[in-house]
Amino acid sequence: MTGKDALCLSRGLRFVTILFFPFVMLLPGCSTTGPAAEHPEFHSPAEVRQAITTGPARIEAISRQLEETDREFSSLAKKVGPAWRKRGYLTAQESETIEHLLFRHTAGQNTLVELATALHQKQSSTLFPEENLKTAAHLLVLTAQCQVIVHRAALVNLFSHDRVAVAKLNEAFYRSEIPKDTFEQYRLTVSSREAMRRLHASRVLLEHDRDSQEISQLVVSDPAYAKLVGKLRDNYHRAEAALVACGSGTLEEDMEHTHAASFARKAEVGLGDLRYKTRSLLFKDVSRIKNPSAKVIVFSPDQHAMVKFQLQPGDIILTYTAGYMSDVFIPGTFKHGLTYVGTPEQRKAAGMKQANHPAVLANGKSADVIEAVAEGVIFNNLDYLMDTHVNRLLVLRPRYDSAQRAAYLNEVASYLGESYDFLFDFADASRQVCTEVIYRGINGRSGIDLPLTRRGGHPTLSADDLVNYHFRSSEKHFEVILFAEEDYSKSGHRAVIHTGDAAVKNLRQRIQEDSRPN
Repeated sequence: MTGKDALCLSRGLRFVTILFFPFVMLLPGCSTTGPAAEHPEFHSPAEVRQAITTGPARIEAISRQLEETDREFSSLAKKVGPAWRKRGYLTAQESETIEHLLFRHTAGQNTLVELATALHQKQSSTLFPEENLKTAAHLLVLTAQCQVIVHRAALVNLFSHDRVAVAKLNEAFYRSEIPKDTFEQYRLTVSSREAMRRLHASRVLLEHDRDSQEISQLVVSDPAYAKLVGKLRDNYHRAEAALVACGSGTLEEDMEHTHAASFARKAEVGLGDLRYKTRSLLFKDVSRIKNPSAKVIVFSPDQHAMVKFQLQPGDIILTYTAGYMSDVFIPGTFKHGLTYVGTPEQRKAAGMKQANHPAVLANGKSADVIEAVAEGVIFNNLDYLMDTHVNRLLVLRPRYDSAQRAAYLNEVASYLGESYDFLFDFADASRQVCTEVIYRGINGRSGIDLPLTRRGGHPTLSADDLVNYHFRSSEKHFEVILFAEEDYSKSGHRAVIHTGDAAVKNLRQRIQEDSRPN
């Protein structure tokens, strides 16, 4: 079975900067993960424009999925919360469900924070050649952070009086790379009275200027941003109500605009580099869902060339990357999957349709792989991923004929632009998770029948499931092309690449070692 079942802005920078500055201080505990996780940033104006264009739709999609996760948390607490409170602990199944939901919850939040962090970085004239881009970036930051507060507070409100659940939520979930005391970090963030003062000051300033000429032009010129601006007031009210419910004080409705502006000026330290440095300090202690002991392995130039020489369009690449949010939703030796599509010439020779498929990315790097990450289903560059996101890498080649390979490539390409599935639900074809794109492309071809496993109440296929299927089916559906891991006999986290029988042998050994109980 196979299936295929968002500027024209004009706005002064100073206003949104004043709004942004006190508001960003609300999130000292927000996590950032993903590509260049410590300091997400853009490298070209094209990347900035793409983020600005897709930002409203991206935030809306993530917010919807966070709302769904909130509902599932609430349902779980209602159905089985009384039982675990009575017995004083969670069963293994309840613990697994809690972990899965918590990862989905933090993953969605982290994606919003990552977007906000990237957009509030130092905005050079090279990357942000127009003031309207800076303005749009700040508006996106405000919206994203409102959503983080609302959903973080929802979780705190739901479980704050449930000692058993709180104890579980504060555990370190190593396989999902969720650090210890995550719930406590959430609680401290949303229960601070200072957080309410900053949020309220930010909202008062917004109310003062929302009917300005610039905002009016924005509403008229771009429907996506008109919708975003139209919802900001409600987002602020929701965030304020959420903070009140978390015990951060009462609303200071007598806080006039002048008082709010004075508060903002006290927080403001000036424009340019000084402001940038202050913002950076605010994010210095951001907790990241990342294993600090894990290091990306280092591929030499010759090894890069070797990997590219071995690859063919249609090859499946499985990776493990500690801290890459889009990878980690279930435990395993491998956690992310992508498809190699090669150069335009290679794609054409393999039967892949060329319409609307770029040869290079916005950053100038070649577009040679397709993957589903937080941004959605996108083209990416393999060399970049190898240098920044790989602790372990496996290449599997499905044993199908040229027609089936072309069909697989075109199936995978058909999902380009679709949203990432933070629910990790293979039953919903409207959004995609990394291995889901692969599953929908290869399942049913050449006798491949991949079984789905229910995790967190949803049918899923992990990268490890794919590897285990390969071995259980006597290796008849896939060929192991290469396996790369850290060479522990050398310093500097250098990579070693196994091919042939050595690749199979070392892969089996790694799977067995990772399967052993801790």
